[in-house]
Amino acid sequence: MTQTGSYVDLLQECVSTDSTNNEAKKLALAGAPHGTTVAAKFQTEGRGRRGHAWASPQGGVYESIVIRPNVSMQYLQGVTAACALGTVRALRQLVPQGKFAVKWPNDVVTPKGKIVGILVEAGYSEQGVFAVCGIGVNAERPEQVQEHAEKDKKPIPALESAYLADECPGQELPCFHDIAAAVQESVLSCIDDWAASITSKSGVSGPLGPILDAYYDELVYMNKRCKMYSPEGICLGEAVFAGIDSWGRVSLINDASKELIFSPEQVTLRSCDNVLIE
Repeated sequence: MTQTGSYVDLLQECVSTDSTNNEAKKLALAGAPHGTTVAAKFQTEGRGRRGHAWASPQGGVYESIVIRPNVSMQYLQGVTAACALGTVRALRQLVPQGKFAVKWPNDVVTPKGKIVGILVEAGYSEQGVFAVCGIGVNAERPEQVQEHAEKDKKPIPALESAYLADECPGQELPCFHDIAAAVQESVLSCIDDWAASITSKSGVSGPLGPILDAYYDELVYMNKRCKMYSPEGICLGEAVFAGIDSWGRVSLINDASKELIFSPEQVTLRSCDNVLIE
């Protein structure tokens, strides 16, 4: 297996598990190679960013990919952006007529709401540093629809859930395997290209350097007025989304024309007009 070949032989599918991230971590710690992927039709203990519980009902595709990018630890935060890019590209390949974009830092959205959540967790094994990229795709609406996928009650307004099936009305929805395989291949293609650029050090500035332009082009909220929320759910005010730097930090301009810079751990953004994709 080479990092330029197909990874589909490293895709392991199951009906359910507690968490695909947990399963992928176990495999990574046991020496599983780059590209090893665990995919499930539902999870019983899924989780999201900042430790929030994440409901993972049937109707979704939940997969976690073992990444061994061969870059230093300081660059690993670029994995999330590369993973988001790869996921958007996979969904467009599966449903060309669909509208998909990235919401900083780690969600994929449609005009109707959030269709993909991404959680990247790092680790270390005898083979060196690795990351596990957890990706949850809402493929079709479950029989019992929850208002929001996150089970925790949070003061931050949650995005509505969106589904891949809604982006291809009147057409057959790609099957579980096809979605899982397309996401796996596309994400790993983006990761491999990103890692190669990092290791070559050809004009790289920060973890997102090699993919910053592509990531920037996929972002929603650009030049829009947003509300800023702390991790505790406190509204910190409003400002205009101005851009992203090569370290993945967001730049916003407030009403006093002052630039505010935050890392993904510091704030969550919601557009004031509640519009995701025009």
